[in-house]
Amino acid sequence: MTDCRDISTMLATLSDLYGWGCRPVPGREDVVEVNTGRTWHDDEQVRLLLRVDGSHTVVASDGGQALLRLRDAGFDLDDPLCASLWTESLKTYRLEEVDDRLYIQIEMSRAAHAVNRLADAIVALDALRVVCVPKQVKGRSLADEVEDYLRGTKGITNVHKSPEVALTHGLTIKPSLTVDTPSRRAVLIQAGSTSARTQSYDHAFTTFGLVHRSGVPMNRRLTVLGGNVESWNAGRLRALSDVTFVGFWTHRALLSAFLLEDHLPDDPILVPEGMDVPML
Repeated sequence: MTDCRDISTMLATLSDLYGWGCRPVPGREDVVEVNTGRTWHDDEQVRLLLRVDGSHTVVASDGGQALLRLRDAGFDLDDPLCASLWTESLKTYRLEEVDDRLYIQIEMSRAAHAVNRLADAIVALDALRVVCVPKQVKGRSLADEVEDYLRGTKGITNVHKSPEVALTHGLTIKPSLTVDTPSRRAVLIQAGSTSARTQSYDHAFTTFGLVHRSGVPMNRRLTVLGGNVESWNAGRLRALSDVTFVGFWTHRALLSAFLLEDHLPDDPILVPEGMDVPML
């Protein structure tokens, strides 16, 4: 178990210099979330997850956000140039990576400097989108495609991209989109691309887990996944459907039906008739 008191000495140093803050993560006792005082290119706060081990070792991670954001912008690790830049950047900033998550592990006495360096490194790594993805050739993200589709759908209004949404207990989230429908206001939509399945799933599950605990009705939660239904792990789809309706870009007509119709389907996984995702 980790709480903010475990890192109070480190926080005191960073709070005075950079405005760091700490708060618990709802539903998790093993980590806390810290606000680093930095922002991503879109002005969203850069936050880290911290854990203190029994040996008073601090483990700090970005939760996979750095690479997820780069991939959403079109950064392709299958491209030799991008892969080389990524690898060299991790060496330069002395970062470790596991399951696309960046992390450092350091003894408590040296943690303030090391964790602050991690925050600086994450901001610097975000700039790789400029090197590998020139603006004139950058591909459109799934969130862009969903936004355009919904803006052109009659009955759906007030489409906002990447809004900051306040939840209970002082938490905020930044979903891909919010929209109004004829019968619902501020439906939260999270897009998940196939280029980073694990991170897309984790991001959607975490986002809507917070939304669920904040009491937002289920009919105002929708995850849109790229690719075919069969390309996603059925167990993960079922787990995700506990906290959000789950639709697929290849079956976008079902997305608009979910948003525009008053009757909600019995199964929160929105697939065509005759297609089933197994109950595990």
